Amino acid sequence: MGLALGLLLPGTQREDELMGTARDQLVDRAGETVERAKDAVVEAGRDVKETVKAEIEEHKPEIKDAVQQAGQHVKDQVKEGARRVKNEAKDAAKKSGNVPRSNT
Repeated sequence: MGLALGLLLPGTQREDELMGTARDQLVDRAGETVERAKDAVVEAGRDVKETVKAEIEEHKPEIKDAVQQAGQHVKDQVKEGARRVKNEAKDAAKKSGNVPRSNT
């Protein structure tokens, strides 16, 4: 980390006298390495994105089916609940002497 920071700072005259072109070459190589690493990370990100898209596409039918089944289950439960409420209302009306008209 310290080397990287040191390479980012501008060189001094004394450093130029001692290191000459070696420092410049080292800075250039470090910059190239950073650029290659950045490119590799970007490419890996693209690969991950494509893999996730492919997985979603592959499992889309299963997800759609699960959602449809859940929807049907909820619909059935609502119908059953409504039927029970209707029957309980009829029973309560019979007990109180008020028999409603049948709408079946």
